Amino acid sequence: MALIGLRVLMLSAMLVSFSRAAWRGYAVGLVTWVILSGHRVEWRKARGAALATLVVLALFVASQGSLLAGRLGGAVNWLEARSLEERARDVRYAIELIVATYGTGAGSGNYVNAVSALHPPSLEASALQAVHNVPLLIAAEVGLAGAALWLWLTTYPLLTGAWRRVKRGPLRPAY
Repeated sequence: MALIGLRVLMLSAMLVSFSRAAWRGYAVGLVTWVILSGHRVEWRKARGAALATLVVLALFVASQGSLLAGRLGGAVNWLEARSLEERARDVRYAIELIVATYGTGAGSGNYVNAVSALHPPSLEASALQAVHNVPLLIAAEVGLAGAALWLWLTTYPLLTGAWRRVKRGPLRPAY
């Protein structure tokens, strides 16, 4: 029961973040878990977790429907439009910085300062922040080699664990 409560709490926190990337990550994780679990999932025991998840999702959609519409591509309000515009600008700036540093990076923690140097201060530059894309931020700060190392360190344990699990057979449920 404690695991179900913890999952519901984590799902609630992820939903309230309004992060589309977090939502995608949750969906990918859920699908991955189902695939790796295979036929050994004890669906009777999983019913409580599934029901709790559906209840939390329904309550969230009912209470936050208008905000969700903007995040999911429905009616875009001015704040969502500005956010999307700034994110696109920051991606452009990160790519410009990677090119300007010949792929070697501007130094750890120097992203905003380096982008400010590329784009002299203006009203637009006064609100500069780190790009909301971890691989791009890492490549802009520590270079393409650092980004490749980060990618390898991030994916290698997942891929080797998944490969071992596939060779051994389906996962057993954790409840």
